[in-house]
Amino acid sequence: MEDRADLNLEKLSGSDARLFSEEAFRIYAPCLFRPDLETFRDRMRGAASDPNARIYACEESGGIVGFLILDRSGQVPEIAGIAVKASRRRRGIGRFLIRSVIEAEDLTALRAETDGDAVGFYEACGFAAAPFIREFPDGSAARFRCEWKKPEFRVLFFDVGYTLVNEDAVWKRRCGEQAETAEAKRLGLSPEDIYRQIEEASRNRLPQYRTVVKKFGFTEIAPYRHECETLYADAPRVLELLSHRYELGVIANQADGVRERLGGFGILRYFTHIVSSWDVGAMKPDPRIFETALEKAGCPPHEAVMIGDRLDNDVAPAKALGMKTVRVRQGFGVLQSPQSEADTPDFEIGSLSELPALFL
Repeated sequence: MEDRADLNLEKLSGSDARLFSEEAFRIYAPCLFRPDLETFRDRMRGAASDPNARIYACEESGGIVGFLILDRSGQVPEIAGIAVKASRRRRGIGRFLIRSVIEAEDLTALRAETDGDAVGFYEACGFAAAPFIREFPDGSAARFRCEWKKPEFRVLFFDVGYTLVNEDAVWKRRCGEQAETAEAKRLGLSPEDIYRQIEEASRNRLPQYRTVVKKFGFTEIAPYRHECETLYADAPRVLELLSHRYELGVIANQADGVRERLGGFGILRYFTHIVSSWDVGAMKPDPRIFETALEKAGCPPHEAVMIGDRLDNDVAPAKALGMKTVRVRQGFGVLQSPQSEADTPDFEIGSLSELPALFL
């Protein structure tokens, strides 16, 4: 979900009449066990006079549409109550309140307690939730303890080919079409011969197809057919989970139209920063493409992670800039072996499905 530029956060004091209005009561009533106006006003007076409590309001078009009460009495601050105007729910206001209060209070951790109806909201805001049983005077109820901790990293950057997208069918077709050219036939090259040369180029950290074209002197070059690409099945769910806690980006050697292709796979909405070789006029491992992405994200290298399949194009240049790195063992990149500490990834995984265990 995109940030709401039309929302404003305001810290309220006990002298603010809006805090005790009937409209404020209607907004906050769902947070009260037995809601009535005087109980609500007593609750707000208590919070306003408590030196460990903070009352924040979210404003939209000049009117208050949400409240968050923060309790700072414990070692870890806790959300004592959060509510959004009924007609404005599911519009990112609750998430805005939490994010903005975290920033305003410079929090590194935050807690909340909720029921099963709201636990999904907290998880979408980057909280980890654990169930427990809360005892009340009139019985017990299933509840959830929700915990948020400031991530070590801010932006996770992804490669595209053989990271988000499976290119197996692309290369099978391309080798087949190349083998059908007059030049390849004259040289007696089969699709398997060409594929083995691509593997060898990858193993030796050379450009995959350009190396093959140069070796055999091809002038008729089979195209790379994007329509044969398929999204890895675990990609959407992993991106969804990670997007709740991190900004996500793309750093990839891609032809023009990468945004449209990501949109076609249904995953464009997860990415805030997209930088391709087409945009920059430089291909990985050129550091300029990484530097451009970091600058665009406003992110220092030590707060960013590069996730990709190749040691030469993804791991080594990202590490040289001070980024953390994750190698996904998929595609031609599995043929490469680290040569030194400079191209040894910080983490290594077999598929995207292992990423949440590293970062959540």
